[in-house]
Amino acid sequence: MDCDTNDTEALVRAVTKAFEPGCIAGVSTTSEFYLVSAAALATAVGLPAESEAAIAACRDKGELRRTLARAGVGQPAFEVVRDEAAAAAAAARIGTPCVVKPVDDSGSTRVRRCDSAAEAGALVEEIVAVRTNGRGQATAGRALVEEFLDAPEYSVEMFGLDGRQHLVGITEKTVTGAPHFVESRHIVPADLPDDVARQLEQTVRDALTATGLGRGPTHTEVKLTASGGAVVEINPRLAVA
Repeated sequence: MDCDTNDTEALVRAVTKAFEPGCIAGVSTTSEFYLVSAAALATAVGLPAESEAAIAACRDKGELRRTLARAGVGQPAFEVVRDEAAAAAAAARIGTPCVVKPVDDSGSTRVRRCDSAAEAGALVEEIVAVRTNGRGQATAGRALVEEFLDAPEYSVEMFGLDGRQHLVGITEKTVTGAPHFVESRHIVPADLPDDVARQLEQTVRDALTATGLGRGPTHTEVKLTASGGAVVEINPRLAVA
């Protein structure tokens, strides 16, 4: 079967032509870039699927931040920006060091800690200059400037089924140093006091409720700050190494 996986309509046509109705048991992807397409394909072949709108809102990290802010879920202070000047101004307001990232990339690509407003502005200029991602898809042309949270990081793995979220486990994460903070080690299960584990779990439950995600796996990154859990991002997929 040959088709352009960046064209969801073409993907649906190719799959429904190649397979008889009822013979596909499930549709999944480990790639951030195809989560919405996988949900659309599952729906097209008559399988249960997560809401495409809910997935898209998580894929856009700026939209996710706004959703969590409306729901009062713990997260870093943030601003969505489109150019160098706006980024530098946002960094000055939020404070440095800060974190700058594209709203729609994956794998920590162009995610860095910036120690000055000028550095944040320069990185945003670099981000918005990229017109297509590694899969050849058009980029959003926007970036996030976020408060830098100097706190331990965890991921909370959940699975939604029939309107209920089930906790799979909590992972303790070790990352490399500044400025990129790439994940280098995972410890499962995280060695946490029961009350702290429940606090992280509840933060993630509140975040998932706010987004409308309710079916399938989610991998949510969260930092444990002095004031409680703070969501870094939500990935509507299985955790991958």
